[in-house]
Amino acid sequence: MAAAHHTMPLDEATASPVAMCDGRALGPAAWYALLTTVVAGPLFVAAPHPGVATVALLAGTGAAVHQLSLGLPGEFWAHALIGIMLAGCASPALSGDGGPVAVSKWQGGLGAAAFALLLFGEFCHHGPSSCSPVKSVHMLAHVAIEAAAGSFALLAMLAAIATERRWTRAAARLSTMRRLHDPIALAVLGHILTQHQHDPQPIAVLFHITQGRSMLALGLCSVVCSVAHDAGVPVAAGTTLRLLTATLWLLNGLWLVHMAAFMYLLPGRCGLHHLLWPSANADEAATVYLATDAWLSAVAVCVAYWLGEPTRAKVADEQSGWATVEDKQLAVGARTAAAEERQALVEMGR
Repeated sequence: MAAAHHTMPLDEATASPVAMCDGRALGPAAWYALLTTVVAGPLFVAAPHPGVATVALLAGTGAAVHQLSLGLPGEFWAHALIGIMLAGCASPALSGDGGPVAVSKWQGGLGAAAFALLLFGEFCHHGPSSCSPVKSVHMLAHVAIEAAAGSFALLAMLAAIATERRWTRAAARLSTMRRLHDPIALAVLGHILTQHQHDPQPIAVLFHITQGRSMLALGLCSVVCSVAHDAGVPVAAGTTLRLLTATLWLLNGLWLVHMAAFMYLLPGRCGLHHLLWPSANADEAATVYLATDAWLSAVAVCVAYWLGEPTRAKVADEQSGWATVEDKQLAVGARTAAAEERQALVEMGR
């Protein structure tokens, strides 16, 4: 989201959204983008197997590149694609063991590669010959966001590889590292977004502040869920924490997709918000949008829980890279080894 480099002319930055977007209509590129989001997004988020999710992500990325050539604003997919990736973490959060979300090595690798490219773009806008150091705090915010998100994806990829290759000690250490790193990375993203001046429109400012606060809530809930499961809380409490964590993952993703469609679907930072309710009060609109997205996220997670209960163990195994019962036992052993290693460190400290 922070990686888009579109800069509005001064008159557009200071003009009202009504004046900027008056008379606009959805063109072929906009409809194409909405269709891609509606089709590829749910396939990635609710895919029964990581391979399906990876294909959906690759297909959606290819369509996005085509849409950009047709004139779709880059800010749309800068928000929507990351939103879809965030929402995709809801399923493993619900089906997993309460610890860090388990994604396939391909999903983690694609995320890490994407953020690495965005980081390269921050320093070298027009190729290697144009590279320059950080020139402003605004640019530094972009770098921090992309570095934190990229490290999140990288560790997830490494954890998937360690589990698949049966590197028990490495899997245990990565699991322990992610219990600290992942919530901190989410908190970094949230903290920066609460003050990041990406778009001066009042409704856009509220969108980003809300996103930041939601990311902070997700980071806090993730670490509480992880610690609670490690401590062996009652099953009902653990399930509730996983439901809440999955809902926050989905909410953060849905909110970014919502922002993309309502704010950046048309050139000049216009979207469905400006076309449907051009004179709406920004505070009221942001409040209603958040309430709606939160409720929809909770309903979707509850439906997924209801429908997925008979096969939840199978889905969790697939998303964790457990091809056999032996693989599952290995992963459980890695988690046990990580707990024993932490306990040994505590004992040494005494």
